[in-house]
Amino acid sequence: ANETEAAVFAETLWSQTIESQEGETVPAEELKQTVFTRFTSSERSVYPLMVEKLGAAGARCWQNGRCTFVPAVPVRAPLDATGAGDTFAGAFLTGRLRGYPPEECLKYGNAAARLVLDLPGTGFAPGSFSGFTADFLKYNFPPVKSMLQ
Repeated sequence: ANETEAAVFAETLWSQTIESQEGETVPAEELKQTVFTRFTSSERSVYPLMVEKLGAAGARCWQNGRCTFVPAVPVRAPLDATGAGDTFAGAFLTGRLRGYPPEECLKYGNAAARLVLDLPGTGFAPGSFSGFTADFLKYNFPPVKSMLQ
C-alpha cells in the first residue's frame, strides 16, 4: 500500500478490532505503527507481512511485529513515475517468492522502481530490458544477481 492507503487500512483495522475511547484521535503514523505491529506479531495472523511504499522516502514492511525501513535509491530528476509502484511490488514479491528476507526485498523493490523512474510511460521499448537488467545489476544486492541470472 502507499502511505494514504496504509493509513486508511490502519484506521479501518483500528476501528474494527482495537478498543479505543470514543472520539479518540490517534496520529496516522502512530496508528500505523501500532496496528501493523500488532497485526503482524502473531504466527496465525491474517496479515503476516505488510508493506508500505513511501515514494521518494523508500519503503517499509512489518513482519513478526517488527518494522523494517529501507530508504529509496536516490533519483535526481525522475522522468515519469508511471508504473514505479507496480514495479516495486513485482520486484518485492519476486524476492519473497525466492525466499529472501524482507529487507533485501525492499532494497530490490526500491532499486527496480528507481530504474523505472528514468523511463517514459509504462512500457519497455524492444530490446530495452537487457539495458535495464545491466543497470539493475550495478546495485549489487545479493538477491539481484541470482534473480537476474
